[in-house]
Amino acid sequence: MGYGTMLRSVRIEKEMSLRELSLRTDIDVAYLSRVERETINPPQNEELIDSINSALEIDEKLSLSLKDQASIDNKKIPSDIATNLSLVEGFPLFLRTVSNKKIDSEKLKKLTEFINERY
Repeated sequence: MGYGTMLRSVRIEKEMSLRELSLRTDIDVAYLSRVERETINPPQNEELIDSINSALEIDEKLSLSLKDQASIDNKKIPSDIATNLSLVEGFPLFLRTVSNKKIDSEKLKKLTEFINERY
């Protein structure tokens, strides 16, 4: 599920119209519509995503999920993670290993759970 689909789902769950989201964020309704329909990439500006998340009044976990999905759709590493990459010496090796093993999203989810349980 892409960022736009996630955004639309959350907005509808919050019983908020696209126009209301536009008014709360001061973001053009046509732009938001194109993002939701995934005819354009999600915003790359984290302040814009934060504004949307704030207007939707969502919890931190969902907010991070939306930010992460926007980064995935834009083929970018989230900035909060990118700034910490240099702190983890073996991270490039880890990414290369995951990439070379062609781990699918389900296996990656299990790996994440494994790490969270043990560290």
